[in-house]
Amino acid sequence: MSIIPQVGLYTKVFSGKKYKIPIHLKAKKAATVGLQWLFKTTYLRSEKTFALKLLGEFSDILSGKSKTIKQRKEHHLLAYQNKQYLYLVRRSRRKKK
Repeated sequence: MSIIPQVGLYTKVFSGKKYKIPIHLKAKKAATVGLQWLFKTTYLRSEKTFALKLLGEFSDILSGKSKTIKQRKEHHLLAYQNKQYLYLVRRSRRKKK
């Protein structure tokens, strides 16, 4: 199971409301976000050394029980739920005369 996200969310304020709009991530940015999630969840583990924490996180990733994988699934679910706000992106990119 991969920990690298395919979509990212950015916040856009429109008419006084904040919307999280999904965008497709390029490979370099997606890898960066995935590694940030990996290290964040690794630091939260209860093992003594960082090497043991990282080993435990990798074994959880391979078995599919990692918090990183859960975070990626939640992130993709939120992006899927908010895809209705994509019209805000197209609206803001129009050229004004």
